[in-house]
Parts: sequence; C-alpha cells; structure tokens
Amino acid sequence: MFSRGHTNLTRSDYAYWLYTFHELGIYDIPSALDLVAQISGKPKSIYIGYSMGTTAMFVYSSLYPTEASERLAGVIAIAPVANLTGIRCFLKYLSPFWRHPIKPIAKLLFNGIFVPKVDIIYRFCANGPITMFFCYAFISLVTGPNFKDLDPLYRPVADINIPEDIAANVIDHYQQCYERKRFLQYDHGVQENLRRYGNEIPPDYPIEDIRTPISFFVSDNDWIAEEHNALQTYNQISSEYQCGYDVSSNKDFGHGDVMTSRYVFRDLNQAVLSKVQQMESSLC
Repeated sequence: MFSRGHTNLTRSDYAYWLYTFHELGIYDIPSALDLVAQISGKPKSIYIGYSMGTTAMFVYSSLYPTEASERLAGVIAIAPVANLTGIRCFLKYLSPFWRHPIKPIAKLLFNGIFVPKVDIIYRFCANGPITMFFCYAFISLVTGPNFKDLDPLYRPVADINIPEDIAANVIDHYQQCYERKRFLQYDHGVQENLRRYGNEIPPDYPIEDIRTPISFFVSDNDWIAEEHNALQTYNQISSEYQCGYDVSSNKDFGHGDVMTSRYVFRDLNQAVLSKVQQMESSLC
C-alpha cells in the first residue's frame, strides 16, 4: 500500500509535511489494518514491519495496546528502530547541526522535506556497476557496509524506486530520540507539550504496555537498528508477548541488506516465513 493523497492538501503545501512517525503509528497503521481486514475477511493480521515501519508499529501497539491485540495476531519487527543510543550511522555526525542550520534550510529550500528525491541522482546510481558501487559506498555509511553481498541486479532497481521524500519532521523526531537517548513522543515545545501531554517534557512511548506477540529480527552490522538497542527495546516487552529475538548469522548483514542483499532469503526471509507460520498457528 502506498499513497500520496490528502483530503485537502497537496505535496507542495508546507502543512502536508507536518507529521512524524507518531502520525504514521496512530493514523496510517490502523487504516492499513482496516483495509487488510476488509480484503481478507479476517479480523486479525500479521504485521511485518521494517525500519520506520517498526517504529510506527511500536507507537500504535504501545499507545493502543488493547485495540492492537484485537487486530493483530503478531508483529514481526525487522531492523527495529526505537532507541538510537550509540548508533554507528553517519547521520549522527549531523546531529549537532540539525536544529541550526539543517532543519531551517530544509524548511526554506524544500518546503518541509528532508532532501527531496532527485530522480537524476538515482538514475546516475543505477546507470552501471561503477556508479552503483560509488553510490552504495555513501549509502553504506548510513546503513552499514556489506559490499560482498550486494545484488548487482536488484540494487539499480532499488536506487530508482527508493527512497521516497521524507518529511523533515520525521527526521526531527528521530533526532530527538537520538539526542535524549529515549524513545519519546515528539517535543513540540513547552507550551504545546503542556497542552498535549500535561508536562513540559514529552513522555516515552510505553513499550511495556504492548499486548501483541512480537518477534525481532536484528543483525550485528546494522548501523541504524543497532543490536544492543533492539535488545533493550525487546526486554521492555512483557515476556508473555516476546515471540523470539533472532540475530542474523551473517555478521555482515546490514540495515539496507533487507532490500538489496543477494542472500536475503537465506539470511532473513526464510526465518521470517517460519515465524509467520508460527504466529498463524498461535504458537507465540
């Protein structure tokens, strides 16, 4: 499922981009589950999330635990992102410059988008083996390098089709989590925080309130969803709902390899399919 639509805004409106992963969790996830239930005719689904998709699910299932438990047979979190403490991702070096000048520049130049997708750049990256590896060298500083498993047939397809534009506020929310070493709700400023949360400081997402079986798939070479952070998040979940914590046996498997490794079935998808069967049989 994918949509750029809005009832009364367009992508050129600044207000269109005023959302974070919080809104993805409280609005997009329930809407997606509605559609799946409508098409499948089944009251419960198994949710497979990757990267920000796991963040959004953590938001939804922790803030609405009863509703989530009624609508989900299980959650599979691949490269789960919540706590960002001690990440190796290159973007951490931009953290001191985020509020000034990066975020204001994104608002001024890109209307609330954090570095809009420029097709000519991605087509350059997909142009041939040399440009593909050149571009991957930069991307790997964010995701974690794994040149030996790079799929030269699929990587150009990925370069052309992903990523889409990302709202600057989404990055801002992750930046707040990184800076404060907490998985917290969005900081809107003192006055708005008081109105929304009844406190000057935004609260943490209550991961301990999750009431849906959940399984984690992590890897040692993931520079965004670091294994030690994933383990901390997993341990916050009640043992009653812990459905497995799987660390890839491939020590070079990184964040981006979920999409572009030639061995992704061996290193990830095979285990994920087994976990789906387990959840379908209510064995978690």
